[in-house]
Amino acid sequence: MHIAIADRAGRSFPVHAHQHGFSRWKKGQVTIEEESEAGVVAKVKGQKTRDVVLREEKGRLLVKCTCPARTLEHPGCKHVWATLLEIDHRGGLPALRAARTPLVVAFLETERVEAKPKDEAPARRVRKHPARKRRKS
Repeated sequence: MHIAIADRAGRSFPVHAHQHGFSRWKKGQVTIEEESEAGVVAKVKGQKTRDVVLREEKGRLLVKCTCPARTLEHPGCKHVWATLLEIDHRGGLPALRAARTPLVVAFLETERVEAKPKDEAPARRVRKHPARKRRKS
């Protein structure tokens, strides 16, 4: 019997993430952009649209979201929770459904948000402003 990923990962998410994430999912604010057996890229609408990546790796769920929740050191935010609910609804990430033990949820340690590695984007140039002259009083 397969169980929901959200059931296994729920302890990694604060209560408000469960509440607000469920609300976003129920309103249809989750759009899956890419999906494979090992990863998902999604957009979650709210005041701002957030990019979410979920990736299965060695029985763990690695997550990344463009919201500022990471600064609170919680890997689970409302955007990731909403995406998990959508993936559970679709039956995605099948490798994470086999076990009944709590699921380890950790940060996906990449700079870019994507389901699979791609070539790095070119570095941005920083424009320097000329120094201003100070007036003598």
